[in-house]
Amino acid sequence: MKNIRKITAILLSVVMLLAALPLTAFAAGRGDVSLDGQLTSDDARTILRAAVGLDSIDDPEAFAAADLDENGDITVSDARQSLRMAAGLEASDFPVVFPGIDPEGAVLSSGGTDLYLDAQPSGTSGEWDVTYGFRNAVGLQSGIFLLQYDPSQLEFLSHQRHPDANDMNLCDVGLAQDGYIHVGCVFMESSSDDMFNIGMVTFRQLTDEVPTIYLSV
Repeated sequence: MKNIRKITAILLSVVMLLAALPLTAFAAGRGDVSLDGQLTSDDARTILRAAVGLDSIDDPEAFAAADLDENGDITVSDARQSLRMAAGLEASDFPVVFPGIDPEGAVLSSGGTDLYLDAQPSGTSGEWDVTYGFRNAVGLQSGIFLLQYDPSQLEFLSHQRHPDANDMNLCDVGLAQDGYIHVGCVFMESSSDDMFNIGMVTFRQLTDEVPTIYLSV
């Protein structure tokens, strides 16, 4: 009986100790301002809007998650880092999962918005310019997608931002690994454009085969 009382007393002490711990002991992952256990481009958009004064983040835990550089302020730099982590371009507290690539390479849709790409031979022999972006983009707030190519067919040369992807919006692109380009885009305000061009990637063709590029959202 004494042992049971001792065990009960220890358990009660543990429960009281846990109850007394501050909430910051269970802090959200970096960038997860929605506190839902996921890091998405919507989180990056929330941080961006707070950084420019369009919204505020009042919850202390959410503020700490948004302040990625831990300098006490929420800035565009925090939003950009959050977007890069959500797109798999930087290490994150959360796994980055993209669905399987469409086997036909067709335009894919998400929430009524289409992804599109247009590949054209560039002015240099053996090179291709691939313009990509969103179609039916009115009302779009954010998006992350993956562009995949076969590195035995194409060599990544460069990337250029399209003028549409200006500083009023946050778009970031990176070669996550050979054969995969991750793209993330956040709109300060919901897009008012039917078509929103993000950028252009230039490849060098390595074989005589017609190269194939896929999109996944």
